Parts: sequence; structure tokens; C-alpha cells
Amino acid sequence: MMFWRVFMRISYSCPAHLKFGLTVENWTALVKMTEESIDWLDAHERMYDVWLPIAYAATSCALVQVFIYFLSLRFQKLIHGALLVVSYMHQAQG
Repeated sequence: MMFWRVFMRISYSCPAHLKFGLTVENWTALVKMTEESIDWLDAHERMYDVWLPIAYAATSCALVQVFIYFLSLRFQKLIHGALLVVSYMHQAQG
């Protein structure tokens, strides 16, 4: 996770021996671990000031959590939109 930014560059081609694959189980575990890490850091604030890699790791955890938050908002909007469409269809038929 420490070197993820290298592979985000547009002009960078990833070596063939590196494989990036994330299963649902691994993603779920990652989300839970990042949440636990943020909670731990909240309880041990001094560590954030003492050790620089903690700041980098906390940022990575926060990115995962922000992604999940916006994904859930997007899903909620999708469900809301689908319910509106179904509602309009029922009104048009009745």
C-alpha cells in the first residue's frame, strides 16, 4: 500500500509480474481494517505526531473510508431514483 501512487500515474506501465486484484472478501476486510485503524489512531493521538509513516497510512485509510462513503451515497441515490421511476410508472398506469 505504501507504493500505490506509483501505479496511479497515467504514463506508467505496470510490470507484467505485478497483479492487482481485489476480491469482495478482501475489499470488505480492507474496509473493516481501515475503520479499526482510524479508531485506534483516534484513541492514540500521540502516535500521529511521533511517527511519520502513521500519517501516510492514516491518509490511505481515510481514502478507503471516503470512497466507501461516496459509494454508499451513490447507491442510495440510485435506489431512490429507481423507486421514483417505479412510482411514476404506477401513477401512469392508474
